[in-house]
Amino acid sequence: MKRLILPIASLLVILALILWWWTQPERVVARRVVDLFDTAEVRAETGSILRSTRAQAVEKFLAPRVVLRGSVEEAQDDFSRADLSARYGALARYAKSILIGKPEIDSVVVDGSRATVEARIDAVVELSDRRPLDGIQHITMIWEKTEDGWQLAEASWTESGRSLSH
Repeated sequence: MKRLILPIASLLVILALILWWWTQPERVVARRVVDLFDTAEVRAETGSILRSTRAQAVEKFLAPRVVLRGSVEEAQDDFSRADLSARYGALARYAKSILIGKPEIDSVVVDGSRATVEARIDAVVELSDRRPLDGIQHITMIWEKTEDGWQLAEASWTESGRSLSH
């Protein structure tokens, strides 16, 4: 019996440390960022029914008001959650595809109920009537902790081209 106590206690300590790490606000926000971009992706083969659900799926990540500033003129404003999700739903239905690589998160700084995230994503938005939006997006996001968890309140981004080095 005594020989079992040490391995069991060690296992419990390891599990407690993993749980502590997993629930740190920085880790929670980082997972929300990854989940948001994963949810927002629309592949070319995605059917119309699934495309029409993108707005609802993205909406749960959004604060009641979201401020966007970036390289796309149509996406620069202070939006209500409903308006922004509706616009995203229209884009999801209209675009040939919205491909988003896994975000590379450079930093997450939590200050009380606000978190600032610096990240990069590789994104390609193929539209029917204009050249694709294609490049590496350098994003600064502000997430706010609400009753519904961490929600995106602000995002600003700049686009850089792709490196040709191998």
